[in-house]
Amino acid sequence: MNPIRYLITAVIALSVTPSWAAPMELSESDIITLARKQNPTGKQIEALRKQGRLQSTLSHERYSTNLVSSANYTDTNEQALYPGAVVFGPTKTVSVGIQSNLGKGFSSKLAVSNDQRSTTDGLLKDFTSTNFEASLTMDLWKNFLGSLDQAEVERAFAEQQRNDIEAQIQQKSFEFELRKIYWALVANEQSQGLAKGLLKGAKRQLAETERRYRSSVADVADVARLRAQVVSRENVVKALAFQRTQLEQQLKTLLPELGSHDIALKSVKLDKIVADVMQCTVSIQSRDRDPLADTMYKESLALLDKQHRLDRTITETYDDIDLSLTGAYTVLGRADAYDESFKNVYDQPINGFSIALSLTMPLDQSKTRSKLARLSLEESVYQAERQKLVAQLAAQKQSIGPQIKILYETIEHQKRNTQLLKKSSIAIEKQYRQARISIMELINEQDSLQDSQLKEVDAYLLVVNTLLDYLRTFNQTPCPLNA
Repeated sequence: MNPIRYLITAVIALSVTPSWAAPMELSESDIITLARKQNPTGKQIEALRKQGRLQSTLSHERYSTNLVSSANYTDTNEQALYPGAVVFGPTKTVSVGIQSNLGKGFSSKLAVSNDQRSTTDGLLKDFTSTNFEASLTMDLWKNFLGSLDQAEVERAFAEQQRNDIEAQIQQKSFEFELRKIYWALVANEQSQGLAKGLLKGAKRQLAETERRYRSSVADVADVARLRAQVVSRENVVKALAFQRTQLEQQLKTLLPELGSHDIALKSVKLDKIVADVMQCTVSIQSRDRDPLADTMYKESLALLDKQHRLDRTITETYDDIDLSLTGAYTVLGRADAYDESFKNVYDQPINGFSIALSLTMPLDQSKTRSKLARLSLEESVYQAERQKLVAQLAAQKQSIGPQIKILYETIEHQKRNTQLLKKSSIAIEKQYRQARISIMELINEQDSLQDSQLKEVDAYLLVVNTLLDYLRTFNQTPCPLNA
């Protein structure tokens, strides 16, 4: 067998292989329900939410309470350099404590430590010191009264809120994308119905012309032209069928749950859809012209502004000095054994108190230069994101009115054109039967009617897509299509 013919036969065989999966009938509401179940896009949206929650959780780690501990053992065979010099041999130290950030720029630490050591000459054996210490540290500059900590926590929470809003926007956008595919399927079904009807009419005309040819009333050229018309219309039907498979593929890619099913559409009340589209158009044209009205981006932008303000507050402290004050109170017990040293903490305590001031200050301008660079970068990113979004919202809101008006005018003209071509087609067919015109004039007229009818369906789909694109952004607009 010819290899090319074999390949074509194999492809056709695969294409007609029956599907054993039950067909699934879908409506627009079914599509939306599936969009809200588990699917790859939904998981990506959920990941966005989790990312914001993670950042907020991480920001609170600074207030966590931690157990801090250490243990150490040292020994030496060093000899004293001169008589009476003390050289410690085995030394054991253990420390356990709890450290906590109290907020408002304060941190505290409660600890108990034990130190046991002996001298190499044997004069001291297991001399043990047990120390209880409570300390409080206060930031006096960069994080005074917890201003920096609070800014970082608020910034992380604002990011979490914004991610939640962005996730809601993305979910709505995903649903509108699926709805556009659904309405493309509806339009394709309508177009296929028209194309099949016209194909049926072409076959009827061909059969009649072949009968007339056998009666020597029509010539062979008329039969050939009508056969060509049938083939042309069969190609239109096949092209629409191919388009449907592409649309189904898009739908199954976004909704893997449909992957094993054939897809069928539930009946659609086109009159209601047209009425809903008209109602949405009226509602949109009467709404506030503010680009941030009827959209969740208004809340998102407010949170973006807050994030930028807090980012600036945090970055401004980048080259500040670190100045802190620490006060510590200690109680010490000493003895020749562990248990005795603990007991002496209560019986013979040695009390102590200390105050320490800590200062870290940059001596060059490197941190200041870094701070200015970060401030400039943050401002540029913020302004670019904000201005781009506001410009997109404003342009879309301002253009929707003229766009809908032009599309409706196009539909009305297309409907009028189709009505006129229907009348003309009937008259032309009558004239052809009376042998007053050629077969080519009849075919051209019928092709014009088919083209007009298909364009009318495309025009309706374009209106629906335009409205869905608008509602995808302005998803708070009261409108029947804004499910």
